[in-house]
Amino acid sequence: MFQQSPNLSVYIKHNEHANLDSLPLRFGFYFKENTVLDLFECGEFKHQEDNRIRFTGKFIDSRGDEVEGTFVGLKDSGKYLKLVTVWRNDQRTEQDLSSHLRTLRENHQITPDELVEIWPDYIKGEASSVAGLIATIKRRYQRNADIQIEEANKRAAEAAQIAEEALSNQPYLDEDAITERVAAKVLDRLSKQREPSENDELSSIDSMLVDASDPEEKNPPAFEVSLDNLKIERLDQSILAPKITKLFGPPGTGKTTTLIKLVKEAVASGIQPSEIGFFSFTNFATKVAKQRVNEAFPDSNVEEDFNGFRTLHSLAYQTLPSKLNLLTPEQAREFDEGFTVEEVMLEEDDVTSLVYRAKHPVIDSAAVARSRLISFEAHLLSLSEADSYRLNKWLGYPAKMCNSRVNEADITKLVAFNDAFENHKHALGVIDYTTILELACLQTSSIPDFKVVFVDEAQDLSALQWAFAERVMMKADKIYLAGDDDQAICQSFGAAPEELVTYQCANEIPLEQSYRIPLRVHQYLFAERGIVNRLKDFFVRKEKSWNAKTGEGNEKDEGLVAPISWNDLPNMISKHRDKDWLIMAATHQSLQIISNSLSSMEVPHILSNRVVVPRDKEHLPSIRLSTIWGAKGGEAAITVILMGQYVDTKMLEADPRLLYVAFTRTKDIHLICNDRFRSQTDVISEAVSQSDDVLFEKRTQSAELNVILEPSAERDSSIQTNSSDGMTNALKEINSGKLFTADCLAHAAELEDVIWVQRGPKKGVGLIMSDGSTRVKIYGDLDRTFEVAQMLKGRRIVTVPANPAKNPITEWFNDIKLHEG
Repeated sequence: MFQQSPNLSVYIKHNEHANLDSLPLRFGFYFKENTVLDLFECGEFKHQEDNRIRFTGKFIDSRGDEVEGTFVGLKDSGKYLKLVTVWRNDQRTEQDLSSHLRTLRENHQITPDELVEIWPDYIKGEASSVAGLIATIKRRYQRNADIQIEEANKRAAEAAQIAEEALSNQPYLDEDAITERVAAKVLDRLSKQREPSENDELSSIDSMLVDASDPEEKNPPAFEVSLDNLKIERLDQSILAPKITKLFGPPGTGKTTTLIKLVKEAVASGIQPSEIGFFSFTNFATKVAKQRVNEAFPDSNVEEDFNGFRTLHSLAYQTLPSKLNLLTPEQAREFDEGFTVEEVMLEEDDVTSLVYRAKHPVIDSAAVARSRLISFEAHLLSLSEADSYRLNKWLGYPAKMCNSRVNEADITKLVAFNDAFENHKHALGVIDYTTILELACLQTSSIPDFKVVFVDEAQDLSALQWAFAERVMMKADKIYLAGDDDQAICQSFGAAPEELVTYQCANEIPLEQSYRIPLRVHQYLFAERGIVNRLKDFFVRKEKSWNAKTGEGNEKDEGLVAPISWNDLPNMISKHRDKDWLIMAATHQSLQIISNSLSSMEVPHILSNRVVVPRDKEHLPSIRLSTIWGAKGGEAAITVILMGQYVDTKMLEADPRLLYVAFTRTKDIHLICNDRFRSQTDVISEAVSQSDDVLFEKRTQSAELNVILEPSAERDSSIQTNSSDGMTNALKEINSGKLFTADCLAHAAELEDVIWVQRGPKKGVGLIMSDGSTRVKIYGDLDRTFEVAQMLKGRRIVTVPANPAKNPITEWFNDIKLHEG
């Protein structure tokens, strides 16, 4: 029975008028499923005929804003008052508008999504009446029609021009020639740097035309072939198979060692180092291979002699014209401020290795589709509930509705957004990382010839990367494919690990002896209900048998697998802070929890390659915190997997290969951090105490990237460092007036050196401090900042962080001041 109250809940049926008409137009959103909406500050109740009641109230909309409206509900409709309609004010015109909205929608003349698009006009008062609604719809349709006509005219004009050019070319082209010619046109247009004017029609890849006419026709028709619709074909495996040897290398079985042995054999047989191609999915794997080659050939210059050791992306980029420009994060944000810029440090404690990646749920998902060589629509239809979460969140659904597959009704909206972004890139004349591979697949003639080709970490290659790799392998005499499909944790990013398993080959080399994994960890993995058997249930995989490392038979050599709680873990690490630790999680948020605890105890550690609490000037902390993806390929004496957080648990349940990779990073002890089980602190502490202490020396950063420069001759360098007024004025020039807090003052240190650094596309000024930190500034007048900072060398200074809520206080800085202490 309905009772009047300031706080009410109304039941909204997803397929009825209130949800399909009222909410979209008047409040700019609607629900995909039946929903209970909580209202507050309800009043002005008026009972009507037909068992209805009208009242005013407020609620929180999809944007988190507090809004108010007039509601009409159906009494005695169950536990909740059923919502019939709602509007923003109590006007007769609103009631009339409701009836017309229902008629338009039921006659399929307007949809809820179109009403959401009209919502801004409604808010401005332009569509709040029947006449206003009709006028608004008319304006929108006319505007869309005008745009379509304009675009059609542009395409027709360009088509006519290119068709005319095509007539003078060869009257017949085979498929390979078409591919090469399209690629040449694409690359030529992208490499032209020209400033567009109002009347300058921008070049578009979509308008590439290739003549494939019948030579006997007098006026042969041209047809369109673009990068968007040109199908990148995979090569026939049976052609490559006789040249291929596959190596399956489970964790710690010496896969890299075996590959470098094969490299040495190739050189010994007379093959030149420059004739060897060694490619990998990651920079890390390539770096390790180069280090091993340097050890095997100490008299060689690895970068010059073994110049075929690189990532596939690097090789692909090498095949393209040097004038091509990559999309920058700033250009991405010009299109949509919804892009986030992810800052990634590729090397531990190395500011020169910072890169910036523009991230967007829709654009990232479209890139995965391209890497899989399928359409965006097909990709969206195939997404799991977990992979759909970020897209649903972007679409504006409430959090509780995001864990579901993408609604087919939303696919058009997602595809249109990505198409608009592609047009944005084309207009700027820039490409992204996926385009590098796409264009490289069309430029087979520019791919270098290698006699022997190694493809490492092959389980992480996408279909697009396989397509490019096959074009490289086609030119080789001998091919080695190496990897471990059980460690394929990049499938959600487009990887196709089944390719390594099913790829045709002449020989297989299984590596069966692990030199890393201790017995008890091995037993845990291969238990009856262990992780390996879960892998068998989830994936198409290569059945592999490999052995644990052998020891001297004592208990220490057998290793340890044990549980530990979230509260006990930081204390355990603090107690044994000189040991070799690697703490892993599926999300950065979980790592941050442990990092915060360690920071409060002043325990030196590294979080995602950044030093959070320095150890000392000469050495790095021995405690590393990393996502499982970042830890892949690494190892440590003591490893930890963080479990129990909701998102982490969901990700680990969805892909047991994440657990497999985490468990197999350890050389001795693996701890499972989860509050479901009681900590075995005594057993763990005893085992950890027997582990060796470690000391990691700081690496000297690249002299090429950290060039120490003299103050610019173009600047007035007459200000002396012993002039207090002069220095104050100089600092004012480069400072933005940020507040120097007590926390800033607490991190005062001596400025040892000033360097130029490169962070992604941006140059920056780096301050090398006596506390071991390198603080960097990438905005403002950098030349003047460099010059003023040079004057401060040897002085104690304070810096104010650029974003204290996000970054450590000793990392990015905005302003500098002299320390008075």
